[in-house]
Amino acid sequence: MADRETKTEKSLYADCLALALRIDNHESDLYIEDTPSARKLVAFHGYAVKPFVSKRPGPSAEPFKTGGESWLDVPFAYLPFWSGKKVNE
Repeated sequence: MADRETKTEKSLYADCLALALRIDNHESDLYIEDTPSARKLVAFHGYAVKPFVSKRPGPSAEPFKTGGESWLDVPFAYLPFWSGKKVNE
């Protein structure tokens, strides 16, 4: 399962860049501007987009608003954050 999550995160981040989606981050969390295309891409990579008030199990993207804009927060998916980190085995 951990291997699948890693592949999903890499692919999601790479696909966001390839599709020129508007992204941002906070530490390891990947923020993607909330658009129909972004929602399709997030779902394609196995993440459920949670409603603003619902909590569902499994990998998910949390919608949020800031400055009048809507974004999706995908935890731990901003890969440049992890590039210099060592993982305990």
